[in-house]
Amino acid sequence: MKLLHHALAGLVLGWAFGYDLWLSMLFSIGPDIPQALILYPLLAYKHKRIILPLDGDWKNFSKSAWSHLYFAPHSLLFVAILSFSDFSAFFIGLYSLHILVDIPTHTGEWSIRLLWPASWKLEGFFDAWKRS
Repeated sequence: MKLLHHALAGLVLGWAFGYDLWLSMLFSIGPDIPQALILYPLLAYKHKRIILPLDGDWKNFSKSAWSHLYFAPHSLLFVAILSFSDFSAFFIGLYSLHILVDIPTHTGEWSIRLLWPASWKLEGFFDAWKRS
């Protein structure tokens, strides 16, 4: 799923269950925050774009050291770390839901690695990023 979809899901679930809407949206986009703040600008700069990289700019980027900013937050390791925090189960659930929803929509080199840093991955069955 794309960042906006995750944010909207957090907004709707936060509203439906009576939680803080901003925190709900923040946790629902949680796994994507490092890539939005660091990887998007890095790739945009590398490919001489103003802000956001294009879909094709990500090809083979998963082999760089920077890719850990994507794989680590999309793993159960981060969910485990969050479980030791003072945040409620609802917000940790939103974070986990993001990862769960990403599993079927991420394929190939960007498949979800639940057990990161291990290289084992869950292969999605359609690519939400591919343009038809």
